[in-house]
Formats: sequence, C-alpha cells, structure tokens
Amino acid sequence: MSSPSLSKAIAACPSQMPKARLPKYVYPDEVLSVSDLQTKARGDKVFTLRREEAKLIHDLDLHPKKGGLFGDHLLMLRRRH
Repeated sequence: MSSPSLSKAIAACPSQMPKARLPKYVYPDEVLSVSDLQTKARGDKVFTLRREEAKLIHDLDLHPKKGGLFGDHLLMLRRRH
C-alpha cells in the first residue's frame, strides 16, 4: 500500500540524504520495486496490492547484476476470476 500523505511528510523532512547515482535497470511491468511504490505515492493516488496478488522475489533470471536484486521486489500475479 502506498500513502501520498506519508510520502509528502518524508520529502519535507530536512534530514533526507542527497540521492546517490546508481545504475538504472528496466524490469518487466509485472515487477514492482520499493521505488516504484514511492513513485505511485507521489501521484496522489492510493495503490493497494493484496498479499495474494503478489509474490516477494529476490532475483530475476536475466538480471545483469550478480547477487540478485537490490531491495525488495514484488512480482504481481494475475488475478484469477
């Protein structure tokens, strides 16, 4: 779940560190990272993904970096009707 109001409160905090320059990776649309959720929170819309709709993943087969993904990522599963 993302929270636009929490995102604004964190951004307003003077203790936020400057952003580091990190490599950018492109993931499939079904993969969500924590930064993707932060981007959604900045959009002033609440986004909710239920536990049964996603799976926590640590690596992708074609990821160029050894050692897996940095941070938590979610694989969004298709909803069954």
